[in-house]
Amino acid sequence: MEFLEQDIERNITRLVQEKNLEIVELNFYKSQNDYVIRLLVDKDKGGITVEECSLIHKTILRFLEEKQFRDGRYSLEVSSPGLDRPLKTKKDFLRVCSREVVCYLSENIEGKKEHQGRIQNVFEDVLEVQTKSGLVAIPFKIINKAVQII
Repeated sequence: MEFLEQDIERNITRLVQEKNLEIVELNFYKSQNDYVIRLLVDKDKGGITVEECSLIHKTILRFLEEKQFRDGRYSLEVSSPGLDRPLKTKKDFLRVCSREVVCYLSENIEGKKEHQGRIQNVFEDVLEVQTKSGLVAIPFKIINKAVQII
């Protein structure tokens, strides 16, 4: 099943990119007796519309039907990640540069595993956040979760 999921993921990624959209998150999981494909899609600059979600849903559905994926025994969910989408990649942090974020870390920095502040700089391996107590350099590799404060 893992190989099939990788093939489906590759093709879904291609279909989404052909529509000039990006995948924020793609999950396959089993819920009771159903197999679920959950997809969060956005634009490079953010702000995907309901119509665009519907279009990509129909496109992926057609593809899955052509491949006879799981004999049609699955559920496909396509939605926007929303304003509070998780920040995972350098590109995500660049998109919200100069905005307020909260970062949850796997290791302490300055005695804390949670830092909130305004993003000042996004470097190759480090995020600089201006907090109330000063500028904090946070290596990307220790960020467990980060979100923009709305």
